Amino acid sequence: MISLKLSVNRWKRYSRKIPTNFSQLTRKQYLQFVYLLFKNKSIENLENLPVSFKIDFTKYLINVPDKVLYTIGGNGIIEIIEKIDKVFKPTYHPVLKNILVGMQRLHLPQEKLQDLNFMEFCLAESFYQSILEGKGDETENLNHLLSILCKPHKNGKRIEYNQELENKIFETVKFYNYESLANAKNISRAKVIFYGVAPILKYGIFFNYLQQRKALVLDYPSAFKEGDKQGPDLTSSYGWLAAAHDLAEAGTFGNFDKLSITPLHTVLHHISYKNDHNQEVELRNRLENGQH
Repeated sequence: MISLKLSVNRWKRYSRKIPTNFSQLTRKQYLQFVYLLFKNKSIENLENLPVSFKIDFTKYLINVPDKVLYTIGGNGIIEIIEKIDKVFKPTYHPVLKNILVGMQRLHLPQEKLQDLNFMEFCLAESFYQSILEGKGDETENLNHLLSILCKPHKNGKRIEYNQELENKIFETVKFYNYESLANAKNISRAKVIFYGVAPILKYGIFFNYLQQRKALVLDYPSAFKEGDKQGPDLTSSYGWLAAAHDLAEAGTFGNFDKLSITPLHTVLHHISYKNDHNQEVELRNRLENGQH
């Protein structure tokens, strides 16, 4: 944290403490950061954020009237941005860990999605890619993504929704047409409850997933096709659901139901090992045949 002391005159002074790296952001600051990312359409350009974004977010962090900002001047703002440069480099450590829906606290996956099972990841990927590519209704896709990622906890572990939990949430949310929405859209109560979640919070959860996904790409590069792009490398362009069917047919983790509940990292480790092994065999064959 850095301390700033600003003043308009000797009677009116402001003292502010500003975070110097991303992990120091409060929940509210994190959500504002994500809001500005979407507003500036910079969600996929984190390595090269525009100066205008940095200025807007720095002004938000300083949080003083415009007349005080005028005393700092443009050069002063730039100097502050240089001092807090690491704030603009999001880490993979999740800032947003849970949300409150009605009176029920729902938890997001842990760092690097380590408590997701493989099927949760496959389904989350399909909605994540649709949001990035602008396919379908964005609100619908966000609600579906949240229903996969945000789960109740019991004894410190994520648990699936059941009738009792859904009823408990429904008793506390204050949104009169949840039931009619669920019937009209033919979706479960577990999905429709997220219609009442604030949009900025939905985007915050989406960004959290994006960052955790990047960490997975770094840990299991050969499991992903074209690095950070869509789809796994062990199948065609049909994505992770196709990969799930291929793995189920191979029987590596048992049938499809058993594969679905297998921890995500276990499956990614297997895919990485298989792809690395196949590449080694292919390279060896090329060398033996005099190819380069």
